[in-house]
Amino acid sequence: MIEAQRRFDLLTQRARHDVIEASVEHARTLYRQDQMEPGLAAQFRAAAAALAGEGTNADDTRRAWSALRERVRDVHVSRRLAEITDSLVLGATSGGEVSTATLTFPDNSYLIMMDHGLSNLTWLIAQLFVVSRRTPLLGHPPPGNPVGITAAAQALRLTTARIAGGGRAGVNPSLVLGRDELALAGALVREIDIFVLAHEAAHILLGHFSEDHSGLTAVGHPSQLLGRRPHEETAADLLAVTLQLDDMLSTGEGDDRVIALRLTAVRLFLALLELYERSMFVVQPTSHPPAAARWRTIVSERLTRWFDDSGRLQYDDIELVRTLRELDAIPRLSDAAAVHSGMGERLDRALWSFHEWSQVAALGHFLMPAPAEALAALTRWPGWPADADVESEIAGLVAEVLAAEEARAIVRAAVSGEQVVSRLAAAAGLTARADAARKDATTHTDPFPSWAIAAIAIDALTETIARWQR
Repeated sequence: MIEAQRRFDLLTQRARHDVIEASVEHARTLYRQDQMEPGLAAQFRAAAAALAGEGTNADDTRRAWSALRERVRDVHVSRRLAEITDSLVLGATSGGEVSTATLTFPDNSYLIMMDHGLSNLTWLIAQLFVVSRRTPLLGHPPPGNPVGITAAAQALRLTTARIAGGGRAGVNPSLVLGRDELALAGALVREIDIFVLAHEAAHILLGHFSEDHSGLTAVGHPSQLLGRRPHEETAADLLAVTLQLDDMLSTGEGDDRVIALRLTAVRLFLALLELYERSMFVVQPTSHPPAAARWRTIVSERLTRWFDDSGRLQYDDIELVRTLRELDAIPRLSDAAAVHSGMGERLDRALWSFHEWSQVAALGHFLMPAPAEALAALTRWPGWPADADVESEIAGLVAEVLAAEEARAIVRAAVSGEQVVSRLAAAAGLTARADAARKDATTHTDPFPSWAIAAIAIDALTETIARWQR
């Protein structure tokens, strides 16, 4: 047995059979096989059997790897991928992380693992894109009853808020899709998987492993495996998108609809990571450039050179992505209500708990409110003395929190790159510091919104870190 297989057997977490059976039965209820065309029904049965047999979705990962290899036309790269495949273990784990990792071992074997947390998030954004789009995809017209684009974006923000608040990744609002919609969402997810695996393969092809550097991740998270090597991540991204399109680039010919599908998948994936990073971190992992920068580099270094005469592809003008960027003007407290009303019949209400997701929305509001919301909560607090200069009081409290050791530690983490700082940890520490700063103040029946002081301080720290990084 190669070492990669041995390590996978130790690391992987498989779902229990009762959980698998319940999931498959619910899927049968949602997506009745007698309403599916034969090919899709066969895929459903194969996926259910693979899940029941392994307890993970590793079979999807293996199919994506095979598809990637079929696209590579360069003889030398193809030969090297064949060699890698002979000593490669592809797996999936259900730890609930937003991550994919590659490990190498002394016997020259490799292990690539994708967590279900990431897989489920990519499935969600693919579904939301399909049901909210206003443009054709693979020749299919937009849905006749599209979901509101803002509600779709809020569904994604609500889901990442759950993760940022300490929840398990991949616990998403469940949606109901029609036959063609399922097929289109599946095609997008397959392309996302191919890009992620191409990124991992690129690390191997480019020789990024060494004796003191035996683990690499496609997605950074608090339990990251790496130190700072963002230049390697950039190189891996550029080679990955090249491998993903190699069957078309090698001939100079290709169906624009297929190219658009592949590039849309990459764009959605990196937009999802950008949303996750913003929701999750004050100081994010330094092993990877920010997702927004990763996409800009792919566009400038590859796509504009390949497709500068083909504006019709519209790979950089996706309405769902634009809307995600515009969400800051909409209070997070409204996210659960927007999903509840905006998804209509698309929402699987058998699995939807409005009360539970409303709590998630409230947690997201406390962790990452817009500065104006935080300031409004502070100025409205009824406990200020009648003669108080409220603006000066707030500014003084924010300054005191920013001068505290908790805030200085966040800046040091950003400068050194030695650790990440989640929004949850930063909010907890700075809220406690804000409470301590007001310990001698007159008590009031309405609790002082210390969370708002912490939020303003975090926003100021984020701006300071961004300026330093530029």
